[in-house]
Amino acid sequence: MDNHFHIMAKQSFQGNLSKFTWAIQKSYSQYYNHKYNKKGKVFEYSYKAIEISSLSYYQNLKKYILLNPIDRILEIEAKNMTSSFDHFNFAPHFDG
Repeated sequence: MDNHFHIMAKQSFQGNLSKFTWAIQKSYSQYYNHKYNKKGKVFEYSYKAIEISSLSYYQNLKKYILLNPIDRILEIEAKNMTSSFDHFNFAPHFDG
């Protein structure tokens, strides 16, 4: 997940969650751009909040957030994977 992040947070009082998230994105973007001598956006999408309205949605969201980075790693590894079978030609060969 090199262009976004997920946070599951419980808002315990009425506040401005979007300002909090904006501050996190701004701070990290400044740090990243300074460290790697870059400019511009670091994150692909803007802030998005969704209210968790049921236990089943909470459980599915928690699973998604925890497994999302692992799925990405497996996807990258699968693209870079080679097999010893790639070095052999198992197609039968017939003379005439």
